[in-house]
Amino acid sequence: MVAARARLEIATHNLANGSTDGFTRIVARGSLTPAGVAIARGTDANARGALRKTGRDFDLAIVGNGAFVVADSAGHRSATRAGDFTRESDGSLRDVSGRRLMAGDDVLRVPAGGHIDARGYAVSSDGRTVDRIPLPRQLDSNRLFGRCERRRHSRDDRRSVRRALVRERAKSGDLDRSLARKIGQRRRTREIGARMDRAMYAAATGMAAQQQNLDTIADDLANADVARFKGSAELAAPGEGGAGTVALGARVLFTQGKLAKSGGLFDVAIEGPGFFTVVDARGRRAYTRDGEFERAADGTLRTSRGMHLENLRVPADALSLSVADDGSVRAAFANETRTIGRLRIAVFPAPDRLNGIGGSLFTATAASGAPRDVVPGSGDGPKVRFGMLERSNVSIVEAMMQILSAQRAYEANAKGVQAADEMLRIANNLQRG
Repeated sequence: MVAARARLEIATHNLANGSTDGFTRIVARGSLTPAGVAIARGTDANARGALRKTGRDFDLAIVGNGAFVVADSAGHRSATRAGDFTRESDGSLRDVSGRRLMAGDDVLRVPAGGHIDARGYAVSSDGRTVDRIPLPRQLDSNRLFGRCERRRHSRDDRRSVRRALVRERAKSGDLDRSLARKIGQRRRTREIGARMDRAMYAAATGMAAQQQNLDTIADDLANADVARFKGSAELAAPGEGGAGTVALGARVLFTQGKLAKSGGLFDVAIEGPGFFTVVDARGRRAYTRDGEFERAADGTLRTSRGMHLENLRVPADALSLSVADDGSVRAAFANETRTIGRLRIAVFPAPDRLNGIGGSLFTATAASGAPRDVVPGSGDGPKVRFGMLERSNVSIVEAMMQILSAQRAYEANAKGVQAADEMLRIANNLQRG
């Protein structure tokens, strides 16, 4: 019974992390002992998950064997195949747990505008090789979860010591044998209940994570036809101690949406990275990719939420307006056409760390880094397209597939809860001799 419950615990943990990127499946390894069957936890290091495109610049996947080496703030290193990294303002790459990707003895740093090529090299915007990601290929699969295993072994050792003491005291007559059996039965009952609680907890966390994932997908679908909307993806990580999963919240995906012609007289779209800088009535800055502007009475170009473009004002006698690819804003008057300003695009070292305040608006944070104004159309930088709007980057087909996947995962985790509850009911109904 204990072995079956241990297998159920492992199965529910795997089910709960079915949607966790880079998760390595846990396998149960049974062995015969004089006291019955012992179940040990290990990782299926040879199993490989399917690769999928995410559209994010620093999402990495390993083809074949190997793992990324990451380190936490205390310098403790570990190996992982989860490659959902985000570039920080200092150039380092962090995973969803906040651990930094290492390159040998130092932290890997990618320059602003750089990328990681297929060989694992960090390449700067001018094509210069900066650093490389080492991938250790000879890994001891039993050490991938070494921290959890060590805690588990220490608990088992303490239990073995207590049982040995009880047996010795019973042999010497210091403890009644019937009392010793009762103590052992109560201890085993607590252990069985704890295992069942872990299995049920793991499956329940999987259900909660899939519910949160479904909420995010539904929000994306509702805004699939809203111009400038950016979809989101839920982040998850395995739970502490190998129990279930932890939902880490949604992450905005700043992948490029399709550009479409619009009927607005002042519509502008950004092709490439970057944001428009807008200011509210109190002078507070925000950043948006919403280029659906309207001309206000004071000559400013305003968004649907009343925020206006910074450092641009259209004269009252201007008849029409146009924006060149380099951001130059030209106004046509009765007798002439002249340049009245220039649009600049704000680029962040770590745009994924921007703080969303709703309505396609974002504010800078310490993690995102300070914005850098760039001139559109220069080199490989962003460009502006006048008379066009950026559509949502949500794919309806992909979102529907994600809904079906989330539904199946939710049902599977619900079965795990039912199985744990049923096995606990059977254990509770056993007749006592």
